[in-house]
Amino acid sequence: MSVKQNGHWFCLERGGASSSFLHQTATFHHYFAVTNTESTIFRAAQEVFLEKGLDNASMGDIARQANISRPALNYYYRTKEALFRAILVNAIEEILPRIAAAVTSDEPLLAKASIIIDHYHQILLENPLLPRFFIVEIQRDPRALLVLLEKHSNVEDLLVRLQQRHAGELLLNLPPRAALAHFFTTLYGLLFFPFLSKPILDACVFNDDPVAFHEFVAGRKDVILRMLSALFKPGAACAVPAVGLPGPSTPPGQVECHGCETAMPSANN
Repeated sequence: MSVKQNGHWFCLERGGASSSFLHQTATFHHYFAVTNTESTIFRAAQEVFLEKGLDNASMGDIARQANISRPALNYYYRTKEALFRAILVNAIEEILPRIAAAVTSDEPLLAKASIIIDHYHQILLENPLLPRFFIVEIQRDPRALLVLLEKHSNVEDLLVRLQQRHAGELLLNLPPRAALAHFFTTLYGLLFFPFLSKPILDACVFNDDPVAFHEFVAGRKDVILRMLSALFKPGAACAVPAVGLPGPSTPPGQVECHGCETAMPSANN
């Protein structure tokens, strides 16, 4: 397909083993900044996607929500799938600098996870459909994500620094890179799956109450950090006073450190 920006057509073609649509969209966003009209389209599309889902949404719905004509919408995006992928790239571009800053900081690994959770929860609550397309596009071409990552940090150098600084903190009898892979896949699984399973949670747990899901996500950080802390060697998780779920024998206002069985101040205290 083709996308027009600032009077220039930018060709994005589907298909081919060596190219993904996300990769090409990322390249497009590298050369052209998002305009005010596109921002309006993005906001309208997010509202429509949230209300109707990607499958039931239409370009006409998005045009009406954005208060523009259908030809004006087609000027920027020809299909709803192309529009959604553009939203995905824009969201990834927004969050990657924050994640890179967190990962390269001098904080302990679990403290970095705490920061990452905050950033992702903020953007995923605004765009709860993103994990679905994120996973689909990674399966289609993982290099597309690497292209975006490399814009903000050298991936190999980042992995080496993480290994050198943090692999010894983990209670896993594995090579350092494999141990970190377990940590980060566990973190991202705990982050993404509630959003992937949101329709089931809404129907079976929250009775389609949107406030209930937001409250559920608000409590997830403490749960995730407590589960991740079980992966650390004794004492390695004590530097993070962020887990706010007290254990059965822990005094009020403190939480049990899984690594050394001592109590830490609660984030809620």
